[in-house]
Amino acid sequence: MILDGVVADRNYTWLGTERDKRNYFDRALDAPHFKPTDYPHVTYRAGGEETTRYFPDKLPIGIEKHGFQRPVFLYLVTRDVPVDFRLFLIRHAELFRTVRRFTVRLLIPRRFRKSTSLYRFAFRDELAMPIDPTTAERLQAYFQRRQHARGHLTEQADAELEKAFRTFGSARFKALYRWWLHRGDPVIWAAQSPVLRDAIAYGEGRLECVELSRQYLQLTSLVGVA
Repeated sequence: MILDGVVADRNYTWLGTERDKRNYFDRALDAPHFKPTDYPHVTYRAGGEETTRYFPDKLPIGIEKHGFQRPVFLYLVTRDVPVDFRLFLIRHAELFRTVRRFTVRLLIPRRFRKSTSLYRFAFRDELAMPIDPTTAERLQAYFQRRQHARGHLTEQADAELEKAFRTFGSARFKALYRWWLHRGDPVIWAAQSPVLRDAIAYGEGRLECVELSRQYLQLTSLVGVA
């Protein structure tokens, strides 16, 4: 399905490997403050060793062959609800802020087309609704309490947080909490930034939804076969 999405658009050079993506953005970004750890990444620890994988989603990124520099980040929809998509957006948020002009292109199999509106909402919810400083401060303390209690985000600590959960939605805070467990408080600080909200408002940040015309159900039996 991803291959179909890539082959269908020949206006882009598609970067597939971690190395190609790092090499391209290392050259293209004119941002002295941008650090390697600002790339989407996941760190694995085993014993005393630590390994960091960049661009862990392993999804192609398209670079325009001609015209303006607007990278296209592919995302294949594989679930009815955008739980994993929210984490994808959070992981890429700092890179989105740095490139300023970007497109997230959803590849949507027919079986998930009814979920398109949920994914559109998640895109705006995660990127176009910065959290206010008061909520961020309360979230920081709340996340710490939930971590120490080894619990999930099921109970709000006070009336103000209950209001925030209604405003931003529990799905957003659950995704933020999952990433906070990996990256700590900078995740909450970044969620306050208005940069992506403004980029989306001015058309610099976009979401495209492409419904895949082919059916792939005949390949279901091959999933997971080595």
